[in-house]
Amino acid sequence: MDAIDHSLASAGCAPLPPLLPLVDQKRQLVTAALRALLGLPDHVPLQWRDQAAAAGLERGPEPAWFYLLEIGAAPQQLQLELASAAGPQAAYFRGQRLTLGHRALPAEAQAIWQALVRRARAVDSGAAPGALLDQLQQARRAYAPYHGLDDQEFHSLSGTEALLRLGFRCNQDCSFCWQGREWPEPDLPILLTWLDQLAGLGAQSLVLTGGEPTLYLDKLRAVADRARQVHGLRVYVQSNGIRLRQPAVLQALQAAEVSGVLLSYHSADAQISDEMTRAPGTHRLTEQGIAAALRAGLEVDLNVVVERRTLPGLVERSLRILQEFVPLRRQPSQLGATFSFPTDYRDPAIYAKEVAPLDEVGPLLARALQLLKGAGVRVSPLGGCGFPLCVLATAPECIELGWMKKLAPEHLRSRQHPPVCESCQLRAWCLGPRRDYLQHHGSRGLLPFARVPPEIGGQLQRGSA
Repeated sequence: MDAIDHSLASAGCAPLPPLLPLVDQKRQLVTAALRALLGLPDHVPLQWRDQAAAAGLERGPEPAWFYLLEIGAAPQQLQLELASAAGPQAAYFRGQRLTLGHRALPAEAQAIWQALVRRARAVDSGAAPGALLDQLQQARRAYAPYHGLDDQEFHSLSGTEALLRLGFRCNQDCSFCWQGREWPEPDLPILLTWLDQLAGLGAQSLVLTGGEPTLYLDKLRAVADRARQVHGLRVYVQSNGIRLRQPAVLQALQAAEVSGVLLSYHSADAQISDEMTRAPGTHRLTEQGIAAALRAGLEVDLNVVVERRTLPGLVERSLRILQEFVPLRRQPSQLGATFSFPTDYRDPAIYAKEVAPLDEVGPLLARALQLLKGAGVRVSPLGGCGFPLCVLATAPECIELGWMKKLAPEHLRSRQHPPVCESCQLRAWCLGPRRDYLQHHGSRGLLPFARVPPEIGGQLQRGSA
């Protein structure tokens, strides 16, 4: 077993059992409708792709539809095209309502193919129940908003910390965000069901996020109340902080007994912040929201996505935190700072432009961390969204390994250890860089630890990692 795999196993990071399906359920409805239309029994393998949704052709008053199908198993597997009759694609059968063609037709599958053609003719002519095609269209419309998503976009469990996304609407449009603002929202009943299931799997705290979760105050209150009153969970909110300056919104969070907020605070420079969030004038509003949250006694963590734009100002950001926000805290533990290693921008071109080499990140990140830590501000540069450990080689006092116990398997998806990491003495406690980073900068900035720093050795000896 690889060292990182061993660490994950010892931390109890088994794959999350499936929760009540949302996206999968809607996809299964399409599968069932396709089987019914084609007369395929359940034991026959069927894979499909909604080609019209992938190409954006499903929009319009009479939207086109076009499925790529794989039916059966080798050597009899058929690769077919099932589409609306209005489509331009070539087809073996073209009826009034649908067409059927093939891409791969093995000789062993000729009899199956002819049976499928007869079925398509019968459905198109009405000899077979005409409602079959209508049922497919109904299932297709229900699934279309979820095309390209999966259920893990809506919830996760990292150790004992659960996360639920209330929706994807937002009052900013951050260039580094991986989400689509048009994505569908889970309704309250399924959010509450997921909450109950996550609590049953051992969640002890809950993070409510979005989009911007304060745009969903009714949902937020309902989920937070159930999390606390039924399951005894501590509740946190991820936000850009803009609406926290409004007394009614802040009071709603206090009424929900939210324990703390993770607030996006990417720069001390308003121009850079507004450029990143693509929401002019909101930097000032975010700072007002941070101050309001601190005065209200909420636990506050300030998050920055470290990229080329924010990197030169990391130290200035720390100094502004010390000047503007440290004096507002009621106790030292109330204020923290998180530093995120970017990935999965919705626009890959922006990521390619903004992802910063780790050898440039290291010195400035270390200085920013040391300033905050010296003032008693909690710092979090690691974890599922954090940096490889070697980036903190000049600030080993900021390396804490306990976060490994909070990992979820999805944190590994975007990570990879390149060959240079093999000799690192801390490889077992490091997720490594992101694959996206390696594609743009290779192993630049990755310097394996030849020995365990004394500042960390005690953690290993105590077993706290």
